[in-house]
Amino acid sequence: MKAIDKKAYELAKRVLETVDWKNCDERRVLVVELKDGRRRFVSFLGSEGCFRAISLFADAAGFARLAMAESDDALSIFDAFGSVEQLQLAFCPKEDLMPGEAEWIAASGLAFPDEFQPSFISHLPGYVQWNMTERDVLETMEFLAAILDFLKTGTEIRMKVAVNTALTTWREVGPGEWKVEIDDFPPFKHFTYSTEQEKVDRVAALPQKDMWLQFGAVPFAPVDQYEGRPMLPRLAQLVERESLFLLGTKIIFAENGQAFDYNLVIDWFLDTLLEKGFRPSRLSVWGLDLAPIMKQFAPDLGIEYVEDKECRELHQVYGEFVELMKSQQGGR
Repeated sequence: MKAIDKKAYELAKRVLETVDWKNCDERRVLVVELKDGRRRFVSFLGSEGCFRAISLFADAAGFARLAMAESDDALSIFDAFGSVEQLQLAFCPKEDLMPGEAEWIAASGLAFPDEFQPSFISHLPGYVQWNMTERDVLETMEFLAAILDFLKTGTEIRMKVAVNTALTTWREVGPGEWKVEIDDFPPFKHFTYSTEQEKVDRVAALPQKDMWLQFGAVPFAPVDQYEGRPMLPRLAQLVERESLFLLGTKIIFAENGQAFDYNLVIDWFLDTLLEKGFRPSRLSVWGLDLAPIMKQFAPDLGIEYVEDKECRELHQVYGEFVELMKSQQGGR
């Protein structure tokens, strides 16, 4: 990986010192649109005081996923971050920096508070958060510079409206000239699933058992990497709700260099039912992306979908599985 240039850290220092972090509301998002038409959906984090960051999302869906995550559910937040593509300038303690960043910051000769060291982070579905590429850093710098330019106009970052109703857009119209507009918030689009109809028909034709299953795919510990970047696979599990019997489990990776594809998870679910030779009468599914599509898909399989956002039984089995894996790896 290439070292981050001093200019990026100079810009980060200006961001840290300029933004009114206490008045940032991470539950809101706005759009920064450059003069050439490029845009990023931007979220500011800092009102809680212990963590400051500017996140750049490619679309509204990424932010919406994080906004939908249950704040008191660690797995829900983990699931959201594991599903979102974003570039982020975060200010964090030194121990939380990405590989190599402590040395690059020292080489820049710039001083930052111990608790607010600058970290340029890339989030990509299917992968652990990692160092930005050189191209990512340059793009992030462009938008950060634009944000600082806009703030010179004296407009408050708090000028935002509720998610899913409307959206504030900062639109660059010329050098140092910005126009603030209120746009409709784009509809949130969940992942869509496609499979061979023949497989769906085969599962729908299976004998049905009076059984309530829970199905989910939780981000799991990285055990492989692609071009030096640790991958974040999904642990797919199918559990019988009453007995907690684990009917099947599989660690599923993203395709090399690509975002995670939930088709892989749903295909595994269908293949597992075909292998077991039956379909359940009821099904609950956990996951911000997985649950909505399975809710629509279950009737095609002749299965009643039961809403259960917590899926505690599935999480219990997941926790036991993780502890088993740790014990087999010497407690790591």
